Parts: sequence; structure tokens; C-alpha cells
Amino acid sequence: MNLLTYWKELLSALSLIFIICIEIAYRQPAYDYSLEFIVNWQDNATETRTNFFKFVSLFGGQSLQAALVIIVYAFCSRRLLIKFLATIFTAQIINKFFKVFYHNPRPYYSSDEIVAMNCSRGYGNPSGHCLSIFSVYGSLWIFLFTKKYDKNNSLFPRKWQYELTKWVSLVLVVALCVLTFFSRIYLGSHSLNQTIYGTTLGLWMIYTFGVVLPPYIDSHYDQFVKQGKLFEKCNAGFIIAIIVFLSLQIANIALYYSLRGYNGHMEDSWLIRIKTKCPELSTVPLEDSYKGILHSTLYAFIYFAQIFCAYQFPKAFNYWYSYIGVQKLVIRTVIMLIIIGICFMPFFCTMNASFTVQVWAGIFLTNVLVGVIGVPLLDWISEKFKLISTVPRETKYDNK
Repeated sequence: MNLLTYWKELLSALSLIFIICIEIAYRQPAYDYSLEFIVNWQDNATETRTNFFKFVSLFGGQSLQAALVIIVYAFCSRRLLIKFLATIFTAQIINKFFKVFYHNPRPYYSSDEIVAMNCSRGYGNPSGHCLSIFSVYGSLWIFLFTKKYDKNNSLFPRKWQYELTKWVSLVLVVALCVLTFFSRIYLGSHSLNQTIYGTTLGLWMIYTFGVVLPPYIDSHYDQFVKQGKLFEKCNAGFIIAIIVFLSLQIANIALYYSLRGYNGHMEDSWLIRIKTKCPELSTVPLEDSYKGILHSTLYAFIYFAQIFCAYQFPKAFNYWYSYIGVQKLVIRTVIMLIIIGICFMPFFCTMNASFTVQVWAGIFLTNVLVGVIGVPLLDWISEKFKLISTVPRETKYDNK
């Protein structure tokens, strides 16, 4: 076997090792510098600047990412959706793993002078906002705009629309990445080393999930959808996805329970500052990180559900939904929101319950309902009531 054939894969693996190893060298110096830097920056804070940075930080939050998944689900092809789900799940689960593994404090945990302008949950290292912004938005841009324009596999019926959107969106994504980097420091949520670490991991995610893995995911998708014989003919991509999913989850759960009985993961002074500055937070960072681990599992459930639905309901994702007609698109989106809302009832009903009830009766049960009932039901409705496009775009548009 010629290793040079797999130079992209090797570069990805070596890059990740380098990113993890080099972080040890700058972690403490950059953190100590940040404590003084943030105090000086916040001394010159203005209401306008603070509100602006809070607004920027919203784009890296889980709620907006969930909304982005819904948008991709509504408008894009199933092939792109599966790639996007794999990216967003891996980004979140890696972020939560490292947060619990390092259990490093956020700046406002360590300093009485730093104001918690944004009460973030979980530990600080790496910055989940930076990692998510770079990986999620960056990879989505690559999925949409790096291939040669094909009117039959694009949201845009005209090439000039595609090119204009491509470059405008690139500028917006880059600006959002840069602003997020500084916003997390300004708000006291992260130190310089934490934002750097989140950014480098996010860049690694862009390369790995935007360049290296798509051919494997496409092969995985094509084998199963066309043959539908997962166990008669082993689908290596699907098996690898399951192994990665289970390994990451087992590692995260094991890490959580190993730290739960270890007092050193949380200093008393951190807890005092958290309760003083952020009284609205009801759980400690370790519990919040664990809840985040289970939240991220939702995307894995949707991923696996879509793989199976791709064979059971092959017509549900024939073409991009922007060309099924506005009326059908609106109807399908409304149905999707209703189904998701019903599946999320256990989560909404347990938001004020105890930690254990939230985890198992709320988050985990919601994930199962979405993956086992919600996604298949939506795909069945889409195919049954023809809320899809079954006519190629050349016929619908170019021949008029």
C-alpha cells in the first residue's frame, strides 16, 4: 500500500496531533496574559460594543446551530445533509470531550475583576463557539460552493446567482469567524489560549470534513442507498460511523463519571464566582458539559435515521427543495416543525426537573423520538404526499 495515496488522510491525522501537542505549550502563558488583558478591555466597555459581541456569539450557540440543521434539512439534498450532520456532531462531541478532559476554568471563574458578560455553561477549553463557527459554517460553505457549478445539483438556477452568493457568503463567514474569536474574549467567556485552540480545531474540522471525508461519506451513502443490504454486504462507511459514534460517546461518559467523584476538577473559588456572577446557572460545569454530550447525540440519531430513510424513502430527497415550489416547501417546513415540536416535548417538560431527569427523561428520550419516529415520519409524509421535486430542473425551467 502506497502511503502517498492517502496523503490527505495522513495530513489530517498529523495536523490534529500537532494541534493537541502545541496547545500544552501556550496554554498557561496565554491564559495568565488573558486575565489582565480582559480586565483592561472590559474597563473600556460600552453598551453598544457589548451588545454587538453578544449578538455575534449567538451564531455559535446550539440553538442557532439546530436552526441551521433545520434549514439545511428543508432546502438541501439528503447527501449534503448527511455530510453536514456528520460534521456538526463530531465538532460538538470533540468540543465536549476536550472541555471535560482539560476541565480548565473560564476567565471569569479565576478573576474577581472579570465581568461575566455572557454566562456560558461548561468548562472553558477549547472555545466551543470558535470551534463550531469555523467547522460548521466553514464546512457548510465548502459543501455548497467548492464543486463546479451544476444547475441540477445546486440551490441556484442561474450561475451568476451562485457566484454572487458564493463570494458574499465567504466574506460573511470569515468576518463571523474573526468576530467570534474576539467576542468570546471580550465577554469574559474564554481566554486567548482557549479561543486559539477552538479556532485551530475548527480549521482542522474544515479540512477533514470538508475535503478529506466527503468521498468516503458519498461512497457510504451510495452503497447503502442503492443496495440497501447493510448486513448482507458490509458497508464499511456505515460501520466506521457507528464505531466512531460509540467510541466518542463511551469515552465522554467514562470521563464524566471518572471526574464526578474527583473534587479536583472544580475549585471552590470557581464555584463561588460562578454563583455570584451567574446566579441563573443551576448546574455546575461538569454537569453542563455532560448534558452537552447528550445534546450532540441528537445529530447522530438524525444521521443514522437519514441513512436508513434514504433506502426506505428514496424519493423524499431527489432534488433541492428550493425547486419544489413555495407552497409545498412551506407545507413541508410547517409539518417538520410540528413533528420536531412534538418529539421535543420530553425535553421541554423536564427543563426545570432534576439533573438526572433532564438527562434521561428529557434529553435522551427526545433524541430517540426524533431519530426513531420524527425523521422517518417526515420522510414518509414527504414521499407519500409528494412534497418533493421529481422532475429535473432542465425540464422545469430551461425548456420554458
